[in-house]
Amino acid sequence: MELSRKRRTRILVDGDPAVGQRMCAEIESLCKVNLIKGPHEVLVMNKVRESAKNSLFYLGEALLTECKVSLTVKDGNDDDTNESGIGIGLILGGERDRAYELAVIDAAFGLDEALPGHVEWIETLINEEKRLEDVREKDRERLAATRVDFSTMITDEDPKGVAK
Repeated sequence: MELSRKRRTRILVDGDPAVGQRMCAEIESLCKVNLIKGPHEVLVMNKVRESAKNSLFYLGEALLTECKVSLTVKDGNDDDTNESGIGIGLILGGERDRAYELAVIDAAFGLDEALPGHVEWIETLINEEKRLEDVREKDRERLAATRVDFSTMITDEDPKGVAK
C-alpha cells in the first residue's frame, strides 16, 4: 500500500513528532542528506474567496518554515550511488526541525527504489493515522455531550415555550 504525499504529510504534521523524528533518523542512516535550502521561516499571504462577490482578498500573513533537501543513497562500500531524491518540508510556525524532517521523509518516499524500512514506515504512518482518528472521535463525542437540545425545553402546556 502506498500513501499519497498529501495524506502522508497530514499524518506527520498532525501526529506525534516522535514518529517523524524516528523515520528521519532511519533515513539519515541509509542516505546522505544534502541541504538545498536549509530550514528557514517565510511569510505567506492567506488568500480567501469572498462568497458574495466571488472575489479574492488577502486575509493576512502566516509564518511557515520551509526546507528543501536531496538524498543520495549510500551503497555498502560507503560510496554514494547516483540515485537521489528531492524533498520539500513545509510546516506552519517556526519549527525548523520538523520542516527538515518532513523534507527528508518526502525525499525518501520520492525515490525510485524504495529504501529498506519503507513498508514499516507506511505501517507506522497508518497506525498513527488511526490513533489520530481515535483522538478526533473522542473529541467529537466530548463535544456532542455538551450540545443542548432546545426542543426539550418546550413544555407540553405551551408549544411556544411561554409560561401561562
